[in-house]
Amino acid sequence: MVAIVMISSPFNVHAAQDARVLSDGLIIYENPNDDSDVIENGYHGELLRIGTEHKEDFWYKVRVPLRGNGKKPKYGWIKKDQVELNAYRGDHLTRGIQAFTTVVRHPEIHRFVFGFYYGIPFMSPTPFIITTGAAVTTVQSTGVTMSMIGGEVGYRLSTSWTVSLHYHQHSMLNTYITDLGNASYSVNGNLLTVGLEYALIHKLPWKLALAGAVGGSLGSTITATLGNQLVNFDIGRVPAATLKLIGKWHPFKNLALFVSAGYRYKTKKDIVAGTSTLDLVLNAPFVDAGLQVEF
Repeated sequence: MVAIVMISSPFNVHAAQDARVLSDGLIIYENPNDDSDVIENGYHGELLRIGTEHKEDFWYKVRVPLRGNGKKPKYGWIKKDQVELNAYRGDHLTRGIQAFTTVVRHPEIHRFVFGFYYGIPFMSPTPFIITTGAAVTTVQSTGVTMSMIGGEVGYRLSTSWTVSLHYHQHSMLNTYITDLGNASYSVNGNLLTVGLEYALIHKLPWKLALAGAVGGSLGSTITATLGNQLVNFDIGRVPAATLKLIGKWHPFKNLALFVSAGYRYKTKKDIVAGTSTLDLVLNAPFVDAGLQVEF
């Protein structure tokens, strides 16, 4: 007869296991104290590997997730109350005996992103050209104003990648003083683009991302006035693209305020309007600001 004896350890035994993050904003510290440098952030539902080393039952040592670029320490420390252990059973834990269970890794929760923004492009003044017989007179603009307002719908593929659809309307107005009276040159149009955003830095509540988009306008209209004369040109579709750097701040988990700076390409040459040929050039750097809501 063979007797099998199980000996319960009087000590709290810890072994490597998985723990699930309870909410966004978990901080992984370099050392087990609040004044330590922050290495990385954890996100709701994410699984972290808990090591065997603990400190005063308030801190867990964890393996740092591999995200983004840059060199990071292999291990860090988190606070005990920010995670839920998956490999312990409470009745055995109190007696110091480990019970191992199969951990099911759930995929990251994907979220829809809705955004609204207002921007200001920095356009150079457009000269006003007057043709009288064989004489051509070029008048420089006395001022130019331009603005754009729009929105976006996106889908967050992961913590780093987001694909989105953007739509915005823009308007530009140049004003002139000529020998024939006051003149103006205005452009009104829209832009529909599909873009991809990559998070360069993602440490809640801060995020720095690079975004690019391609598409075009569904229609643009040019209006030129000279004294009592008014001429309208319907430009139609114009190809366009944007590239921008975005800085975001999350005051709440599902809400972000952002500012961005970038460059917009929108050009169409040799547009025939009646007996005239013109070029539409709306290339310009820009800044915009707005908010995003995630679901």
